[in-house]
Amino acid sequence: MKKLLLSVALFATTLSFGQVSRDLEAVLGTPASGAVVAPGSISVEFSIKNNGPDAINAGDTIYFGYTVGQDIFSFDGTINQVEGAIIPAGFSIPAGQSLPWSVLTQVGGTITIDMTNQTTVQTICAIVLGVGSGALTAAGDAADAVQDNNFDCFTVNPNASLDENSLSASVYPNPATDVLNIKMNEEVASVVITTLDGKTVATETSNSVNISELNTGMYLYTITGVSGKVAKGNFVKN
Repeated sequence: MKKLLLSVALFATTLSFGQVSRDLEAVLGTPASGAVVAPGSISVEFSIKNNGPDAINAGDTIYFGYTVGQDIFSFDGTINQVEGAIIPAGFSIPAGQSLPWSVLTQVGGTITIDMTNQTTVQTICAIVLGVGSGALTAAGDAADAVQDNNFDCFTVNPNASLDENSLSASVYPNPATDVLNIKMNEEVASVVITTLDGKTVATETSNSVNISELNTGMYLYTITGVSGKVAKGNFVKN
């Protein structure tokens, strides 16, 4: 994937990490990664995954935001500004775990991007900038070993419509504990829940899935409507 290059920095202080090595990844939940959506008021939700090998520890600050084209924004829509989440005492994000949307919303709230009047194709990305640096580039974190996955994108296309593209579906709550609910614009044909490595752990044919027996962590869902259209995304099981 082509790296995202941003030219304007909020501040460029980078801490010394020694031999610490992590791979931070932005994972879109809504819209799904690679989705094509029609212009409108678009809600964006994403999580931040630590692929390791080292943990993110208490006191570390993770910086994140979203981009429209080559411009970066904080959750309140301020250009050339990002959010920062300080990992609280007694908490860490080990390898393979994620900082879910519920935690991110405590920092900045839901991202709603007004693309109602968009007349050209535009790319929008969720982006995690790293730990310990407020530079507006994924390269600002010297300990982030892989920067190509620091952003996850979808496309706004004025020629798209819900009837022509992916199924319009959302899941809630996210994170979920016992039941994952599905809201969509047509009847559910099937829901398949899988682990990140592709193992199927739950299936359903209704708008709610019992996930109470699943282990804590991130899962993927594939929802198929009666029309045959498909929606994909991810959620966190508490």
